[in-house]
Amino acid sequence: LELDGIILSGSAHAVYEDIPEINRFMSMLVNAYHKNDKLKILGFCFGHQSIAYAFGGKVQKMPNQIVHL
Repeated sequence: LELDGIILSGSAHAVYEDIPEINRFMSMLVNAYHKNDKLKILGFCFGHQSIAYAFGGKVQKMPNQIVHL
């Protein structure tokens, strides 16, 4: 089965947390892309963090939370 694309949603966690499941997920994401470099990946919240982190970007907690309503 070859996928055209995947959508990655949110999570209660962040990608920089040292959780074995997150590390396995990052490996799966990179492997899926290496098997099909035309794979389209769309991410929201945690999914967006995942894309950045898995492909060498830096993701970190904001020092001060900013909320504008």
